[in-house]
Amino acid sequence: MLPIAQTTLIIVLILLPLVVVAPKITTNTRLQSYISSPSVTTNPSPTPPATLPLTTQHWLIAAGGIIAVQNREGLDTLQVTTSSPQVRQLLSDWWDITDRASALNILQWLKTYGHRQEYEDFRLSVLNQTGDDYQAFLKLKPTLLQRVSPNDRTNMSFELDFLWRYRNTLNAQNLLAWDYMRLINVARWSYTVGYITEAEAWNYLLFAGQTLQSTYTSWADMGQHYLYGRTYWQHSYNNTQAQTALQWLTSNPQSPWLTLPWDTPIN
Repeated sequence: MLPIAQTTLIIVLILLPLVVVAPKITTNTRLQSYISSPSVTTNPSPTPPATLPLTTQHWLIAAGGIIAVQNREGLDTLQVTTSSPQVRQLLSDWWDITDRASALNILQWLKTYGHRQEYEDFRLSVLNQTGDDYQAFLKLKPTLLQRVSPNDRTNMSFELDFLWRYRNTLNAQNLLAWDYMRLINVARWSYTVGYITEAEAWNYLLFAGQTLQSTYTSWADMGQHYLYGRTYWQHSYNNTQAQTALQWLTSNPQSPWLTLPWDTPIN
């Protein structure tokens, strides 16, 4: 299994309130607010699977394709082909999901906040001080690096450079693919091990799929923006495995990304 969610906690002290850049999921303050809220563990409004045409179901599963292909989990059914003990281990190790309540907490975090909003908060905090002035950015960068622990400075430097490189092209909406493709897979995994019901899982997939389809222009467009998010999260442009999965999805005749049109109705 490949790591999907865990990362380090870096807190940036700028001239604005504290900004969490790429938190480990168990220490994220916004996530903790979900965990402490009893409303999060109530059932989401379920969409009965019987109301979803088979083509829609296949499209929604395919929308999480990069991760599924990497993990060789299949794209035919809501339940993944990986054994339940392995899925439980993955959810526990990388998502701190061990039961229904923690599954719903993480699904809610991905749905409403995720890494995309953390990135956007950080991006705006920096650009509010530098504008589009590269010299101002170069002056600010060492100041920010001094405000994190030495162990975090390499990752922080990467995040700052990434942010500046894509400052005018990537925002929270652009990085939605990173969070919502993971939302689809976490929902499938959580259903596979019995943490959520089938109807609940389809509800998450339907929400994610409709949002992804309205945000991006094609399967390839969505896949590329997933890679942007993964690059930022892992602090590296080396996305070989994810790029290989994306290549298969966009070129192999058996790929659902080629057999299912991007604009397939999923309302």
